[in-house]
Amino acid sequence: MRRLIARSWRSHRRLGLVFFDQAIVSGCSFLTMLLLVNSSGIDVYGAFGIVMALALFVVGLQLALVSQPMMSIGPTHLASERPGFFGAMLVLQGGFTALASVATWVAYAILQRIWADPLLEGTLFSGTVMILARQNYVFVRNSFFARGQVGKAVVNDCVAFGGGLVALFMIGLRGALDLNTVFWTVSVFFGLAAGAGLIQYGPVAFSRKVLARTAARNWRFSRWLGVQSVFQWFSANAVFLAAGSVLGSAAVGALKLAQNIVGILGVVLVALENFVPVDAARAYAAMGLVGLKRYLYRVLLVGGSATVGVAACIAVWPEALLRLLSTIEPDAFTVGALRSFALLYVLAFFVTVLNIAFRSVERTGELALCHILLSLPVLVAAHPIVVHFGFSGACVALVLHKAVLCLSLSGTLFWTTGRLQSRQFRPAPHVGEDAAVRAA
Repeated sequence: MRRLIARSWRSHRRLGLVFFDQAIVSGCSFLTMLLLVNSSGIDVYGAFGIVMALALFVVGLQLALVSQPMMSIGPTHLASERPGFFGAMLVLQGGFTALASVATWVAYAILQRIWADPLLEGTLFSGTVMILARQNYVFVRNSFFARGQVGKAVVNDCVAFGGGLVALFMIGLRGALDLNTVFWTVSVFFGLAAGAGLIQYGPVAFSRKVLARTAARNWRFSRWLGVQSVFQWFSANAVFLAAGSVLGSAAVGALKLAQNIVGILGVVLVALENFVPVDAARAYAAMGLVGLKRYLYRVLLVGGSATVGVAACIAVWPEALLRLLSTIEPDAFTVGALRSFALLYVLAFFVTVLNIAFRSVERTGELALCHILLSLPVLVAAHPIVVHFGFSGACVALVLHKAVLCLSLSGTLFWTTGRLQSRQFRPAPHVGEDAAVRAA
């Protein structure tokens, strides 16, 4: 009984730390947004958002090609194998950073030419450094989650986001913040967090044989995820771009406002990505599909109930929330957008769990194919839908895409797991009793 209580306490403490960590990240990001808007104006924040869109694109590729394989494959290794594995992942991250440095510089220069915003002039170097520092910080942070060192990830995020917020606030007291100052300040704290994390990254071992084997398995796992990441980024922004070009900035503002208010559910989704892939990989390695299904059903029951409950409150009382959290008077646009995003985030929760299930069984090809095929209609139809149906069409397009994606992933996963069962899959024998206990 004492062991059961102790294990339960450790599990709940770890889960609490994960959600606390994500609350720090999301809360500091939200406060940074308010600081920039109030200190420098909406135009500076808009230019900052353009650069952050590029940063999210680079971070998305890093997650797909390096971090997600590390979090799904790493926990299945023996303790004696992990130094070699994490050493190989460090080398692969170094290679990604080298390639990303050149690609980000070129992409940023193209962005400056296309957007032609005077606020972006002179920010090529600082913006590129900020993006590279952020993606390296993301790698170090996810390595802590892959090793089960949640406490270190919390400290790392406090340095990166809390330190950056405090520094920007102190600088902002002296006057308006310009983009170069913002980028250099953020870069310093992302760099500090990444550097401090690398000091605690070990133990590692380096071997050409292990590197070749890890790189080959990593490529099989992530090759489709990289393509999926690109399509996801474009499909996620297609409706916003169409609404802005057809309906104007007010429509985009209503959608972004609703997205930020429903952002509390986004905290849950990102927190899930921090610990569920690791535990799901252990469950699958220890007990096969039975253990994986048991664990993910539990995640769906607990997390799904909480997500549906919060989304229902948002959908029932949208006007009250708008008056509480913003100075904008509720209208048909903002209320409709808020209800749409409440439903959207419920569907996004189930899509997140389905994505993790595919990655746990290392069937990323099928996962990517679903995302790519269902992203193409959004890219093609977003503009015509907004032209013919206006703002309501934009909201329906966002929800409908997520709903069809959820159904498609569910059917494909059912077919994929059926094939695995027909091959009489056996769990990895080297994971051991400890992983089986954790997965149970």
